[in-house]
Amino acid sequence: PGKSNVILPEPTYGMYEVAANVQNCLVKKVLLNNDFSLNAEEVLSATNADTRIIFICSPNNPTGNEFEPEEIEKVLKSFKGIVVLDQAYADFSEKTKWRNRIGEFPNLAVLQTFSKAWGMAALRVGILFTNPEIINILMRIKLPYNMNELTQQAVLDALKDQNRVQNWIQFIKTERAELIEVLKDLYMVKEVFPTDANYVLARFNNAELVYNTLKEKGIIVRNRSQQPLCENTLRISIGTPVENNTLFEELKEIDNNLKTK
Repeated sequence: PGKSNVILPEPTYGMYEVAANVQNCLVKKVLLNNDFSLNAEEVLSATNADTRIIFICSPNNPTGNEFEPEEIEKVLKSFKGIVVLDQAYADFSEKTKWRNRIGEFPNLAVLQTFSKAWGMAALRVGILFTNPEIINILMRIKLPYNMNELTQQAVLDALKDQNRVQNWIQFIKTERAELIEVLKDLYMVKEVFPTDANYVLARFNNAELVYNTLKEKGIIVRNRSQQPLCENTLRISIGTPVENNTLFEELKEIDNNLKTK
């Protein structure tokens, strides 16, 4: 505590820093490239003898993009500590499922969750895929209380109906593509970023105005303008068909009002 450090490529999910602060662990931040891609050399150059963990979120939150496998491999092969690869949104991506590559990298720890594609966020169930050596260490320091039996049963029941989850995922991908097209047609949108998640990050001329207007209509999106490289961006999640259609109409109305001013 107070000496060891972790590396965070930014922008990224905010809870990694919170977890590090709870442990009195120093946090070193490395900016992603301007296109939100990962630069392995920059990440590795930020490490030192006291670096214990590198956190990588892929698909990344809030940007939505999945990092190139070659860049992640460089980090895994060159860094001697643990690389925590958060794949909470991997179910929405067609790309690398890193849980299938645990055997190649003894320092790889992959996180996934039942909160996203599986729609079970209220249960707070996460999954860790990693190698026996890391698991043995975690078993010595984890809390003595395991997941309760009701939660375990709910997860087991969900696993028996994977076709339903795959249908949900396909629906979200279809709606995501439609949202991207809607955003690209709007005068007030400067850029729509590629995404492999269940949300889209877009840069607006005035993100604060759009955010507040949507909020007044009862539509909540995430204003990510305060995060590094994310000036004037909103992160918009995919909802139900009714929610999505309402969002599309409200965005078009805001856009028309801005064009007539």
